Amino acid sequence: MVSAQAQPTSFAPESPADKAGKAELVEQAFSQHSYLYSQLIQHCFTFKLSSSCWTKFSDPANTENDSGLGTMNYWCRYVTEYAKRQGLGDLEALKSGSPQDQKDNRPQMDAIIQKLKAQFSMSIQAPGSCTAKGYELMRRYPYEVLERIGYRTPA
Repeated sequence: MVSAQAQPTSFAPESPADKAGKAELVEQAFSQHSYLYSQLIQHCFTFKLSSSCWTKFSDPANTENDSGLGTMNYWCRYVTEYAKRQGLGDLEALKSGSPQDQKDNRPQMDAIIQKLKAQFSMSIQAPGSCTAKGYELMRRYPYEVLERIGYRTPA
């Protein structure tokens, strides 16, 4: 079994500011995208970001791909593909369909996410000043890792 555990055992828990930033992302994902992605953010990602990185990550002036929500949509898509490839279930199929179908599928999604948590978690740390290059690296490095485990790793 290949594990995508990226969280070191000495990693400190999320700070109150990190929890608030994450809660905002979860709410945005739920209201603007899907229940599924909100739950993946809540249960599979840990954030330790400086205040300047949270400011950029949550800035509504950022274009969709540069925003925290846009970034998380890509990350979550790759996590769902990873779950499917690991034989846990097809979360994207459960997410598709009418709003009522999605609501009806929540218990199945939750059960798959609980199994997924045992195999996957990712911690995003950006404690320093969030320069343009630093912000790009903070978003792109996890993207590259998730893309590889989600799509580009041979089955």
